[in-house]
Amino acid sequence: MKRFFYVSMFLFVLIFTACQRRDVVSYENGTYRGMFADRGDIQVAVEYVLKDNKVEKISFRQLFHNGNNYRTEKDNDLVIKLRKQHEELINYLAGKDIRTSLRDLYTPEDIIKTEIDGLSGATVRSGKIISAINDGLNRGIYKY
Repeated sequence: MKRFFYVSMFLFVLIFTACQRRDVVSYENGTYRGMFADRGDIQVAVEYVLKDNKVEKISFRQLFHNGNNYRTEKDNDLVIKLRKQHEELINYLAGKDIRTSLRDLYTPEDIIKTEIDGLSGATVRSGKIISAINDGLNRGIYKY
């Protein structure tokens, strides 16, 4: 009976710890890198600097979809416009606490105010960006 009690308490503490709110966690100061890949292709890769849990700097290292490299495209107007909206989305995080502001990216239409030729903020698929940022947090510091 004692053993069951101790095992139960251990599991309770383990589950309780795993379910803690992200805004209670504190991340180390440094540079983080994360990515989102689908079917082996890296579609989104980000690099960002955190200081006191705030995003000091953030950029795409990779932004690729449907055979288009959004970061280097110079001729396809649609891809260039989408790149600008993606950049507007990640730049929203600059100066904000990553623990509370990251969830705002789930509603890109509330963040992206620039509508370009009928492309609204809802056009941006923010889930890939969120996954890449979370991947960086889960991997930990890339560089101090």
